[in-house]
Amino acid sequence: MTALVAYTKAELRKVHGYLTRLLQPAGGKPLNAEQVVDVGDLRDKTTVMIATHAGKIERGAKVLEWRIPKEIAPTMNEWGFWQMWRKGRARKDLEDRLRPMIAASKGADLCGAQKMRWVRVTRFTLQPKNVDDAAIDAIGGKMPVDTLVRKGVLAGDTATLLKREAVVAKTSRGNTHVLVEVFEIASEEVPDGGPQDGIVQQIARKRGRMTRAITGEE
Repeated sequence: MTALVAYTKAELRKVHGYLTRLLQPAGGKPLNAEQVVDVGDLRDKTTVMIATHAGKIERGAKVLEWRIPKEIAPTMNEWGFWQMWRKGRARKDLEDRLRPMIAASKGADLCGAQKMRWVRVTRFTLQPKNVDDAAIDAIGGKMPVDTLVRKGVLAGDTATLLKREAVVAKTSRGNTHVLVEVFEIASEEVPDGGPQDGIVQQIARKRGRMTRAITGEE
């Protein structure tokens, strides 16, 4: 899925400024009459866009970053085949991992405040082109986001309380995982370098006695 490209509010103001300079006398080659009309129209349109985007929310400062092994961040396709006991074990594992991170991340806990936040979920996978749906739930963000809500980092998962952003990116073999980043909401975007890959220790579950017997390990 190709991400929608759009200007931020700050970029729109820059475009407006540059267009205005083109209409003023300058040292370079002057614009012809047709170009002057075109630039004037573009500036007028940009003026309208700036006013329209004035109330648009932007991604603010990051408050928490959480890297999760793929074993406890199932895609929606995987989730549908999980037994209840496995879902319960994954929920507990996620909560155990998140708890110390909240304590170490200043301001992560909303303490009950009904405050909107921005969450960016990135699935790092060996073959990102094979992922057809880049929705958060589809790429493995459902259980982590639900955990963030239960533990008070997110006030809820509705559109009025949560702005969602989903990304799929490439990683090395054996390092498939999910990165969850939580940001404040701001009136002006806080620049960030985008989701960065990292090494994740995958979970090695000990096989049960029956499984070992079936596979010949006993």
